[in-house]
Amino acid sequence: MRRLILLPERPGTGSGYQKAVAADLERICPTSADTVICYATSQDCQKDTGTRFVLLPRPSAFTPSRAVNLLSGKVSSELSASWIAGFATGKVWDEIICGEVIFYRALRQLFPGEKILVRFHNLFMVSQTRNRVLGYQLPLMARLNITLLVRLEKEILRDRKVLPVFITEEECNFFHMLYPGRAALVWPVVEAAAVSKLVVSIVPDSQRLVWFGSLSHHKKYALEYFIAKVYTPLKLQMPSLQLHVFGSGSERFNRPLAGISGHGYYSGEGFPFGGKALFINPDLLGGGIKLKIDAWLKNGIPFISTPYGVEGYKISESSSILIRDIDEWADAISVYFCGRQ
Repeated sequence: MRRLILLPERPGTGSGYQKAVAADLERICPTSADTVICYATSQDCQKDTGTRFVLLPRPSAFTPSRAVNLLSGKVSSELSASWIAGFATGKVWDEIICGEVIFYRALRQLFPGEKILVRFHNLFMVSQTRNRVLGYQLPLMARLNITLLVRLEKEILRDRKVLPVFITEEECNFFHMLYPGRAALVWPVVEAAAVSKLVVSIVPDSQRLVWFGSLSHHKKYALEYFIAKVYTPLKLQMPSLQLHVFGSGSERFNRPLAGISGHGYYSGEGFPFGGKALFINPDLLGGGIKLKIDAWLKNGIPFISTPYGVEGYKISESSSILIRDIDEWADAISVYFCGRQ
């Protein structure tokens, strides 16, 4: 059996995306007969010393090809068919695995009549629908990104020769509300057994909140929303409350007078402060699965999350795992810390 497999990132443990790709690759289990194309950052490609992957450099955010894509109404990270034609054409493939939606248009152009398995790491149609109801004022780039991704998702899902593969049951169920009779798969990244032990062993040693993760457009907005709607009013009631932000670019949140510290990218071992804090996941719209939840569960980290932020997991609240709507966070955080005084 010969398969063409496209991956949107190098498998690894450096980010949630790399972990998800690694889980997919383990499930696919490629053989020497397969061709695996990995669309990684240029830096990653330079670091490679020889693997079984064909490594394609992913352009940085400010390259002309990304701008051209946006001007053409495409997702900025999409690649053209010419990028992969030399590796993909001229052969007969028994299966084509499109590891992310950004490869779909290129593959469909090269293989107009073939069946394609398409992996959805997020279903942005869900996020867009929720935001239309909830009315969050997302920044321009986040709105544009969601709009273009949803346009692409609709094109893919209308294609009857596509077998969609979702990352959570929730997103698969959303698809089946649109297409009740269509086949679809779910490839979970976190197995149920990995989140079955809800034993939180770490206790904060102060009134400390921690954001620990990336700050892409919609996540940055979620953090800003949390600071404005939850943290700032709560700080007036709890003067000892602190917020520590870790992640690339988090220095911009540094406001010492407000008790907010932006630390930048975390390069230490384990978790900041040894996990002795209440970690926050103010996910406003959901989409995909948050692998940091799995890491927090496995390491006994206390946290608070919106219900959207724990989709893909089967967990319930406990004294140190708080799952509340964002408008209930202030009370929940106050009770959590005051109960430990």
